[in-house]
Amino acid sequence: GFNMFCTDYQTKPVEKDELLARVNTQVVLRYMNEAVVEQRLNQEVLRRLIPRSVLHRVMAGTTMVSDSFQSLSFFYARLEHIMAIGHTLPTAQVCVLLNRLARMYDTYLRQCGAHRIGGAQGDALVVCGHDWEEDHAERILTYGKLVVAAAATVKIQGTPVRFQFGVHTGPCWAALVLGGGATAPRYMFIGETIDNV
Repeated sequence: GFNMFCTDYQTKPVEKDELLARVNTQVVLRYMNEAVVEQRLNQEVLRRLIPRSVLHRVMAGTTMVSDSFQSLSFFYARLEHIMAIGHTLPTAQVCVLLNRLARMYDTYLRQCGAHRIGGAQGDALVVCGHDWEEDHAERILTYGKLVVAAAATVKIQGTPVRFQFGVHTGPCWAALVLGGGATAPRYMFIGETIDNV
């Protein structure tokens, strides 16, 4: 019955047309539920790729997004010797380490109003100010302090790993680039400020 997670039942004698209608209804409900779950997943992926301020404009129908900022703040973190680490650890342990670093970088994003715009192989590039808030320098420094403190706890086989960190504030440009069509959108930042991080 319903206590066994049943969503419908029919008592005997069974009428064929009614049974088929009920089965069809359950199949349609399942497809609708899967579609809702997939839509939520797609929205979550987009939120990770594109800042909310840009996503709202795209959802409102804007087809070209390009922004010029008088001042943005960037934070860069880089795990030193990643290639040597990759050669000394089993692949599974490298994956565990990279996942831990990604979680570390992502943990403080919302709290600091930051957005991670890049990073691979243990690196992270994070921006504040993309939401037009003026306190971006303070927020990126807060984010940086939290990440530096968390990075101090990262160890490989009991040995602390080394990181390089950088922070820079200055003018920058940004644009929504639809590489591969609308399936791979990126909000890209351009300018000397990002190069100097």
